[in-house]
Amino acid sequence: LHGRIAIAAWRRALESGEPMERYYAALRGSQLPKLELACDSSEILSDGDVANLADTFASCLQIVDLDLSFCPQITDLSLKALGTGLLNTKQTLWRFALSQVKCDKLGDQGLIDLSGCISQLQALRQLNLFFYGCKAITDVGARNLVKNLPAKLTHLELDFSFNFQISDKALSELQASSFLGLQHLRLSLHYCTAALNTRGISSIAKLLPPSLCHLHLDLRFGALRDDMVRTLTGGIPRGLQHLSLDLSGNPDLTDVAVAAVAAAMPAELHTLKLNFGRCKWITDEGVRSLARKLPDTVSSLTLKFTSCEQLTAEGMRSLAEALPRGMRRISVWLDYCPCVEEARAVFSEILEGCETKVTIHGAVRRSAS
Repeated sequence: LHGRIAIAAWRRALESGEPMERYYAALRGSQLPKLELACDSSEILSDGDVANLADTFASCLQIVDLDLSFCPQITDLSLKALGTGLLNTKQTLWRFALSQVKCDKLGDQGLIDLSGCISQLQALRQLNLFFYGCKAITDVGARNLVKNLPAKLTHLELDFSFNFQISDKALSELQASSFLGLQHLRLSLHYCTAALNTRGISSIAKLLPPSLCHLHLDLRFGALRDDMVRTLTGGIPRGLQHLSLDLSGNPDLTDVAVAAVAAAMPAELHTLKLNFGRCKWITDEGVRSLARKLPDTVSSLTLKFTSCEQLTAEGMRSLAEALPRGMRRISVWLDYCPCVEEARAVFSEILEGCETKVTIHGAVRRSAS
């Protein structure tokens, strides 16, 4: 049995009750440089199965990408086994991705065991860890994880969304890690209200190194204020080329926050995604501040203003008139806004004959009969 066939058939074999030893033997002898496996939403996947899989990790592995999300039997023992298996790859593994979304039995000890092994991976440069909705994880596990991250990472993605016990102390540890060569950062803290305070936002701003090219921050429903957004945007590196910032669900934000983001946009920005959905105080003035500061280099623009009911067609006109000539695509979400149809007409009028692909999302509001 060839290693590639073994990994492709692994889940089917496990869930159909086949004897698994020949699959593990094929993987151990295969010398595969890459192991990718999706076993999400498996009701039968156990810690023992994960341990057996991790035991096949060999020194030739360069990439390990595992999706074990929504697996109710998985506990901290799986993270410990994965960490132990990864130690066999410490000289060769340069990318490790692990998704364990909503695995309710994962807790601090698993992160402590895994992070202790990750810190020893000398070749590791790309690390993606997704623990969305693993509510048993607290500051103890998160702080151990982030302080053990290899300093030579160039690509880091962390998702602790809906982990209510994680606070700004974990972000302080992350800031202290000093990733001087980091080029890509995705940090998802959706509903992490204990982390998204003044101290936490300051730590995120100080974390961002000058080397950063790609930045994605998901800070939805964090009770952010305008002054906190000003602090955050003060740390955006000037050489950034791709920015995605989700501030939706922070109802206290106003045009001041939009203006702070606009003022911080780097001159060489290529793609920009901003989400201010459900920020009810944002008006046309906020849109105008974005329009005035939009870099000429932006070729792809996504703006989400869902439920920003004070926006009008005049704000959309100021945006359409300011679009760079090289803009390839623009998508604007105006769901539950009164100006959807007028916005479509404005963009159609101003960009007539242009090659820019325009998409205006949102249904027309109809009054009750």
